[in-house]
Amino acid sequence: MIEEFRSQDQLAGLDDAARALVAGRVGAVLSAETTSPADRLAAEMLAQDIARDVVEQVRYALSNAIRNTHHLPRPLAMMLAHDEGFGCMSFPRSDRDVY
Repeated sequence: MIEEFRSQDQLAGLDDAARALVAGRVGAVLSAETTSPADRLAAEMLAQDIARDVVEQVRYALSNAIRNTHHLPRPLAMMLAHDEGFGCMSFPRSDRDVY
């Protein structure tokens, strides 16, 4: 039996630096052209949780890692674009759901 993937569980108990490292890795998965659909979905779920992180360093790591991605879902792009701490950063356009 396959357990339900819960992205919050993947981040639970990690310190700020570890969450920033995960954010960079999640961004790399989202940026890779060869990522499978299942891995992309899991990365998108993690990215949405990371984008809500209270630590600016963690959100910055995600934003920096996805700056050249072509597969950013609209909700995530809008969440990051409206992050007051990063209002001046540029964000990629999504080929799947352009904002």
